[in-house]
Amino acid sequence: MDLSTLVYAGMVTGFAYSSLDITNRLRHYLSFDRTYGNRPNITLNDIVETAEEKGEELPAFKIFVPAYKETAVIEESIKNYVKSNYPKSHFEICIVTDYEKKEKPEDEDTTDVVRKVAKEINEREGVEIVKNIYVPSDFDGFFPGNLNSKP
Repeated sequence: MDLSTLVYAGMVTGFAYSSLDITNRLRHYLSFDRTYGNRPNITLNDIVETAEEKGEELPAFKIFVPAYKETAVIEESIKNYVKSNYPKSHFEICIVTDYEKKEKPEDEDTTDVVRKVAKEINEREGVEIVKNIYVPSDFDGFFPGNLNSKP
């Protein structure tokens, strides 16, 4: 095989791969709107109307927010979640916190802030919206022996 044949084979192979790449990108571009562009915009009013038509209550849900060393921002985050226009009796905000080592005993950690804000918001709203789920500091998520035990 001489050099010109190898160069020609390389050019044909490169052209074939380029053509496949361009075809694939064009297919993706043309199908994107059909896949993602026609999603319905569902509003709270749509959900309320559907629930009323079916004679059912609005769906209830929980938001789980993991918070570790978030003392500076967790209060504002919780308040933003509570601003939702969804009925307060149909959702809960569960803030998951764990032990943080304090520099000084009087310093607030994330758990302290969450408990304070939760108490304030729950009293104001009259419904327990914000809950604090506290994970012990020595919990590593592993249950030795339980998963591998045999009957």
